[in-house]
Amino acid sequence: MKKLLLLGVVICLLAVPVMAQSQIGLKGYGVHAGIVLPESPVESTLGFGARIDIGTITPTLHIAIILDYWSKSYDHGVGLGTNAEWKWSEIVIGPMATYYLSDMGTMKPYVGGGLGFTIAKWSWDYNDEFLGDMDSSGSDTELGFFGVAGIETALSTSMIGFAEAKYHLGGVDYLAIFAGIKILK
Repeated sequence: MKKLLLLGVVICLLAVPVMAQSQIGLKGYGVHAGIVLPESPVESTLGFGARIDIGTITPTLHIAIILDYWSKSYDHGVGLGTNAEWKWSEIVIGPMATYYLSDMGTMKPYVGGGLGFTIAKWSWDYNDEFLGDMDSSGSDTELGFFGVAGIETALSTSMIGFAEAKYHLGGVDYLAIFAGIKILK
């Protein structure tokens, strides 16, 4: 019991300098859009999303809540009166931590990552003139992980532009290349 109490005191003492530097609260919000490159057999598509900046833990470690969405549907004609239509969609929502590397003048590079809930949906409709219509669909929610690397620059005193690459594992794995803006509060 004494060791557990001592460990708690040490953690609190170490957290005091970090908490003194932290600034948690709504700091801004933004939107992004770009290309999403899912794993096979899903083809590339457009994606978009939003983020809410909720502050800093240290001056270089920022926290945000992100939401990404992409969807893809396409017909796959098999031939001889047979046709199949595929539909895929995925929503990712969760926290993202970004670490800002050294300033490069007006550009600020960053790396980071996060955990998020991945909500995936898919359906498949198959039409054959001999066998008739068949369909299948499903959905899944799981915990996913993503890594991100990007760069941002100030567009004005209250607006920041950014470009980033994000690799997501969970549901349908994908690489996304996004560009967006953040409005500072």
